[in-house]
Amino acid sequence: MSLLQGKIAWVTGAGRGIGKAIALRLARAGSDLAICSRTVSELHEVAQEIEKMGRKVFYQSVDVAQSQALIQFHESAVQALGPIDILVNNAGGGGFGFIAQTEIQEWDQAIATNLRATMIGSKLVLASMIERNGGAIINMSSVLGKMGAKGAGAYSAAKFGVIGFSQCLFEEVREFNIKVCVICPGYVDTPLIPDFLGLAREKMIDPEEIAAVVESLVSDFTRGCPVEVVIRPQLSPGA
Repeated sequence: MSLLQGKIAWVTGAGRGIGKAIALRLARAGSDLAICSRTVSELHEVAQEIEKMGRKVFYQSVDVAQSQALIQFHESAVQALGPIDILVNNAGGGGFGFIAQTEIQEWDQAIATNLRATMIGSKLVLASMIERNGGAIINMSSVLGKMGAKGAGAYSAAKFGVIGFSQCLFEEVREFNIKVCVICPGYVDTPLIPDFLGLAREKMIDPEEIAAVVESLVSDFTRGCPVEVVIRPQLSPGA
């Protein structure tokens, strides 16, 4: 029997791309799912796939940049499924544009979506995880959370912040048997990568590969905890 059988996993940004792949992978491994994203039609399709596997699923449309919406989702998910065992803070995006030409409100939105939502989601599940002496929190950063790039000022700053927050969180909760890992992918073949960049999608990371890493992180390690995983395309999509 899988170690994930009967666990409750919460995945944000689960309507498509990396989040969808993670949610379905965890469901196949035996987890029940709480999933959220902004597009309810996409969520409904993912929920149907999860239910076909015989797993329970709770879903709602949520803008993770809205703190109260996250809080309300968590409360409803716990009522429907039970306390969260695995949290994957995957939702993100935005924050691109040259610094001198970007409105401050765009920075606020990028930080709220990529960093503050990760912090709030983590805080919401901590009390229960500490009480039960176990759990896992996986935070999605980016290669741009480790190196800057033109036109990615707000996004990169937020993803750097996700790494720093994850490092602090691990030190605070490791003795409660709570795993904390931050994943930093390079180019992943999702709709977030626009075609006009001219990159070769067949050379990008498959979302299923990110999902496989998440499953391994939350099921294969008992005495160790990978605290940071960087995943780059084997072949350069721009070559």
